[in-house]
Amino acid sequence: MALALLSLLFLLARPQNTQGTLPFAEVELQDMIALERLRDPSFSSVTEDGTAIEMQARDAGKIRDGRPGSQANALRARLTFPNTQVLNVTAPLGEIDEDNNVARLQGGVLLAFSDGTRLETQAISSALRKTLVASSGQVTASGPFGEIEAGLMRFAPNEQGENELHFTNGVRLLYRSQTDK
Repeated sequence: MALALLSLLFLLARPQNTQGTLPFAEVELQDMIALERLRDPSFSSVTEDGTAIEMQARDAGKIRDGRPGSQANALRARLTFPNTQVLNVTAPLGEIDEDNNVARLQGGVLLAFSDGTRLETQAISSALRKTLVASSGQVTASGPFGEIEAGLMRFAPNEQGENELHFTNGVRLLYRSQTDK
């Protein structure tokens, strides 16, 4: 009986909102519907060679020019390779090309490997069915080895199935030995 009285007291003490409001501003909701956009979408997959891919974005929607696929803002991706090495990727913009099973990230891409290696470039392409990440232009890298500047970068498994970073097109290396640190 006391519990019923306390419940009744709390119900009567608070004013009831019968209008019901959505947690979105009206303009924001209309834009999301008109542009067919999603908030906080995520995508995950496993490649044919065993790399787990997880991608999240602030928002995503159809590619505006009508091509099959989606484009997104504020992308974050995590690739976990079979050897437990991890690659975290962030980019302001990106799109998934469904016809070619490729994710293209652009606008200043940061790649951070679990061994401490960090790469920066303007744009990358990443295959969605196999392990392959490649820059489309100039890349700078730093890590335990020192610093690298190169025209292009490609990250893929070698013939033995071990992942390797390849730098090409005018490579400049500043090597730091372990005793220099």
